[in-house]
Amino acid sequence: MAQGHPRHRGTAPHARHVTKVRTKHTQKPWRKNGRSGIPRPFMDMPRRRRDGTVRSSDAVRVTGPPPWPVPIRRSSPMRKLLRRSAAALAAAASLALMSLTAAPAAQAAPAANHAGMTWTVAEKQADGTIRVSSDPSTNAYQGDTPATAVLPILCLRVTGAPVPASINPDFYHPWARGTVAATPPVSGTRLTSRAAADGICEQYYGPGWREGEHHDGRYGPNLEYGGGWSFWAYGYVPENTRFWTAIDGQPANPWD
Repeated sequence: MAQGHPRHRGTAPHARHVTKVRTKHTQKPWRKNGRSGIPRPFMDMPRRRRDGTVRSSDAVRVTGPPPWPVPIRRSSPMRKLLRRSAAALAAAASLALMSLTAAPAAQAAPAANHAGMTWTVAEKQADGTIRVSSDPSTNAYQGDTPATAVLPILCLRVTGAPVPASINPDFYHPWARGTVAATPPVSGTRLTSRAAADGICEQYYGPGWREGEHHDGRYGPNLEYGGGWSFWAYGYVPENTRFWTAIDGQPANPWD
């Protein structure tokens, strides 16, 4: 059985003893494991010369400014002038580039200038249904209102709602299977396409909304036939006003 250090005989068998002797090769203090007797390093120490000084490679390096004075660069008036001129030239170039990139976009989507078709409210019922319709002022073939007019857009969201008991749909009074609403007044010049009109409805009411169209109403068995000139739906549209309504197959939209 391994014996402990002579000075510590009689102590606990698992006590650890630190020696004061450093080996020649590691220059580290060692401690003995009282259980196994195998020496192992206790902590790292910097290597020292015989005179007690620490080697420069093991010394701690301190970060910071150099001990010598650093020359300060001063900008000359000519350098400042060149720098300002370069900045002004870069700003002018960026403005010119922006104008060049914006020009094609403006040319790609000119303002609408064709007369558009408009509808109005024909009747309402107590169950929340409303019939939007054409009237004698409506022109479904060439448009009846200049594109410069500012009117609401008739919007529709088809939900598949069944026909209410209060409505008996036919060709001129069909059921649109959804809900209608109107946007705030919009200039017809903004309606450059059907997608643009649908996007305005979606902007105000959310996904699934689009501009109402002349033939959105349905009638007949299982609503398999399409009607025209008006339709019933749920919702609210202000009375005594006209609103933009789309029509397919006829040049009666502001974008035509």
